[in-house]
Amino acid sequence: MKVEIQNEARTIFVKHLDQNTASIWKNADFLKFWAAQTISLFGSVVTRDALPMAAILVLDASPIEISALMAAAAIAPLTIGFLAGVFVDRMRRKPILITCDIAQAILIITIPVAAYLESLSMAHLVLIAFLAACFAVVSKVADQSLLPTILKKKDLLEGNSKLEMSGALSEVGGASMAGILVQAFTAPVAILIDGLSFLVSAVTLASIKEKEYPPKPVIHNVKPTFWKDFKLGVFTVWERAQLRHMLMVQTGLAFFGGMVGATYYLIALKEAGLNPLFLGLLIGSGGIGSIVGATLVGRITRRLGFTRAVSWGIALNASFVISLSTAHGSLFIVIAIFLAHQIFGDAAGTAVYINMTTKLQTDSPAEFLGGIASIFNVLPSTLGLLGLICGGLCGEFLGLRSTLVIAGAGDIVVAFMAYQLFSTTGKQ
Repeated sequence: MKVEIQNEARTIFVKHLDQNTASIWKNADFLKFWAAQTISLFGSVVTRDALPMAAILVLDASPIEISALMAAAAIAPLTIGFLAGVFVDRMRRKPILITCDIAQAILIITIPVAAYLESLSMAHLVLIAFLAACFAVVSKVADQSLLPTILKKKDLLEGNSKLEMSGALSEVGGASMAGILVQAFTAPVAILIDGLSFLVSAVTLASIKEKEYPPKPVIHNVKPTFWKDFKLGVFTVWERAQLRHMLMVQTGLAFFGGMVGATYYLIALKEAGLNPLFLGLLIGSGGIGSIVGATLVGRITRRLGFTRAVSWGIALNASFVISLSTAHGSLFIVIAIFLAHQIFGDAAGTAVYINMTTKLQTDSPAEFLGGIASIFNVLPSTLGLLGLICGGLCGEFLGLRSTLVIAGAGDIVVAFMAYQLFSTTGKQ
């Protein structure tokens, strides 16, 4: 019976990959949701790259300070993540998204204002990174919970692919624009774009006409509490092997990804000899790889199966992380190494992300999706924070290149773990 259920689940998943995508573009609510996400993603990429550039180039930040800046965003899910999941399950998602966009716009705009007043400091950057990330956590949980109410299950993979493709295009345009703006003007000017993009996103979300009703209580005749709703989400993840295994894989990827994040900009700007313009253009080129990954994810998964598509994608991305440790010498060689990492590594990483996000949405009960999504944000973010701290310490005492080798090797271990875990649940 178990084998039959697993085979049926696999058949349904593969069937989802073969659906015609035309219906997605006929869905007006999805188009508005997609447009809002695309706009805010573009600005977010600008700030993502401009913040550490501002810290390094304007404030002469050290490896520990860069780790602290990136850790500030990683701490946010720990403080509000679980609460966000229960909150989203009880409220309408669209007003939550609009409120989060406006709040993030106000917070981010304070950075160029402080720079104009010549009062910008690391403490300010860290504080804003933390507060904005808190609203981003709520927004991300609401995003993942709202999409399944806009699209049918058979369209979720394609919907996630389209959203990830928008992220890829934003990576190309946003990262390139960040480098250009930082080089030509200042990092605070680049960051200002992000604040404005969140306001445009809020207006776009507000134009969605479909009325959304508050979710009904999960257990009838029982007064809901935060603790009860939280336990239901945890129980669901623990009881469903596929969700449990995905959570283990994502936490591993988050830890080693944090180590990479703590060293990437430093090795690029200080050891590899890249300037902000080149670095921005190279990071932007990663969007090309993401577009390829988002475009081919259906074919790849249909051909390899979920297990191989995810585990092989993780291993491929890890190999290019390790290659960054060899980036030195002529500018041509350095650019080639960083370019390969951005294009091929991002293509593999994007396919992995889309597959796992879709699986999370299709395998999770709708009434628990907010709480489950928060668990998948909080725990990986916790490991990501530890990875940032570990990456900063390793970069300080072992060297940046050794840190990248350790992170890449760790990802390869996660790839083997993913293959073993997902194979046991029959999702090959």
